[in-house]
Order: sequence, then C-alpha cells, then structure tokens
Amino acid sequence: MEKKWTLPVQETIDGDLYIELNDEILEGSGLEIGDTLNWKANGDGSYTLTKAEGDLYLVESISIFRIRHVVRAKNAEHAMDEVVCDNGDLKEFSQKHIDHNILDARKISSEEYITMFNKDNAYLSSWTEDKKLGMVNIIDYEKHYK
Repeated sequence: MEKKWTLPVQETIDGDLYIELNDEILEGSGLEIGDTLNWKANGDGSYTLTKAEGDLYLVESISIFRIRHVVRAKNAEHAMDEVVCDNGDLKEFSQKHIDHNILDARKISSEEYITMFNKDNAYLSSWTEDKKLGMVNIIDYEKHYK
C-alpha cells in the first residue's frame, strides 16, 4: 500500500521553498538523507515526490543555427567580413535552429557537476548547491519510456 503524507511548504529568508521530512517519513518511504527527489505536479496543487533513480551524465553538444544579418556595404565581401569580425554590435535579422549534434556523454559525480557549474556559470556563484543541483534535467520514465 502506498503511503501518503501532507506536508507544509516552508520558505527560507532567501525565498527558496522547502519541506521537512521527519524520521517517520524517511523510514516509511525508504528515503535517506542525501537522496535526490523528483517533484511531479499532480495538477491539483499537490505534488508527488519520488526518489531520483539513475546517475548524472554530462552530455556535450553543439547547436547549429542559421542566422541572418542584413548589412549595408559596398560589396558582399565587406558584408561577410563585418559578420565574421562582429564584436557584438551586429544586429541579427533572424535565426532558425538547424541541428543539434551530440559530441560526447559521460557519467559524472555530483562533485564534478558542481565544479563544472561553478566554472561555466560564475555569475551564479551566490546560488546554493541545492539550487545548482536543481538545474539537472531528470527523465520522466513513466512518461517517456512506458
């Protein structure tokens, strides 16, 4: 029989929301301190929490876009040079996503993830580790792999 609990959502002084799982809930649900949980909206204002299964995988890819610029120039070569040498001032006319190419995928630890996150997103250094881990994408296996 599936056990259910109703818990109050609390807020930190920073505005982050959280719930407290007491010993009864941890024991009854098979969860342990340090487990990562999936939050699934039930559509009625409630949520279902389940233990995240699986490992972290870093997937590196390249996205290819067709970008259009309109440049007033003396000739096409000068217009192309302006686009290639753009220092950030050039305005885009439009863009369209063409393709997504996977370069590599490899298993990583939470520590590696946090290190990479901090290196790639220095402007988010004030985020808590939990908030950074909240950026991990989680596959909904019930939805995608029935």
